[in-house]
Amino acid sequence: GAHQRPRAPLMGGPASPAVRHAPAGALMGLLSEARDKRKPQTTAEDVARAESQIPAIPRINAAVLAQINAEGQVQDRQPLLDLSFILAKTQDPVFAAQAVHLCERESVCPMMMRIIKAHRELGEAYSGRTISVALSILTNVACLNGHLAVLESGALDLFVALLRSPDTRKDADVELLAVSGVRNLANHVGTAKALRAQGVEEDLERVLDTSTDEKAIAYAAKALQYIAAISLRLNPLDRVRPSKKRAKRAALDERERKLRDQQALRLRQNRAARIIQRRWRLHALGQRMDEVQRIQRAVRRRLARKRANARAALVGKYRPAPVQDAATAGPGAEAAAEVQGAEGAVAPPSSQG
Repeated sequence: GAHQRPRAPLMGGPASPAVRHAPAGALMGLLSEARDKRKPQTTAEDVARAESQIPAIPRINAAVLAQINAEGQVQDRQPLLDLSFILAKTQDPVFAAQAVHLCERESVCPMMMRIIKAHRELGEAYSGRTISVALSILTNVACLNGHLAVLESGALDLFVALLRSPDTRKDADVELLAVSGVRNLANHVGTAKALRAQGVEEDLERVLDTSTDEKAIAYAAKALQYIAAISLRLNPLDRVRPSKKRAKRAALDERERKLRDQQALRLRQNRAARIIQRRWRLHALGQRMDEVQRIQRAVRRRLARKRANARAALVGKYRPAPVQDAATAGPGAEAAAEVQGAEGAVAPPSSQG
């Protein structure tokens, strides 16, 4: 089943003393060599089949709920195995995000916690078939970056309790499940801080020293690596001795003050730049309005001249011809006037008749 993925050993047989007692750098080299020798367990067909079944997670979750009786016990584990297979074989980040979203919407992690609690009350061990499948589902949800869903279900405390339980040390399979769950949760900042606050590093180092499973050693070493790397992002005062905290605090306060001054200076510069830009726009707009008004005045003057010229031409066309005076007329004008007078004269009446 897919739940067996975190339970499969890297190499057969117990861990060698060289692996258990090697330094950190040599340990990671030995683990890398062990992973290279491991036989691949996931095929491309499995990945394609699992990713194609992601939209069926709600239906599978409903089938799991249908198999839970009044006592909270799962009667048929096949829907659980199908869900575990999908989460274990999904590799593409897009499909992984879709699977986590569906698991959050369907409350898969809280349901797994209820199943584990019910089967524990019925006397089933953590190495039991149903509980191990439920634990692997929680582990695989965290592996797909579903840390928030796993944290909200309370599975972090369960994995830490399993890691510290004396019974877990006697069962390599349960120990591997616990270490794999811690390892998948340790690559998140919030969970890494919680694990560091609970002192899980000591339990993981114990796994490195006493475990007989190469894969559990690899998971424990990776979890320690995650916690150590993320712890560097914590408050620097958490890693300073008390005698130097005052100087460190003063240096941090001075740095914060400089950052605040720089931010205030940038704000003033931005405000001044906005004011200058606004004034320049207003000045440009005023110049543009003056140009528009000048053009309008020129157009009005041109139209006035055209109207005046048209009025003068119209008055000159219909004005009568001027009458010339006889004193100013020439000889020809006088002769014409005499002829006109002779033709228009009337003879006086005759005295004879």
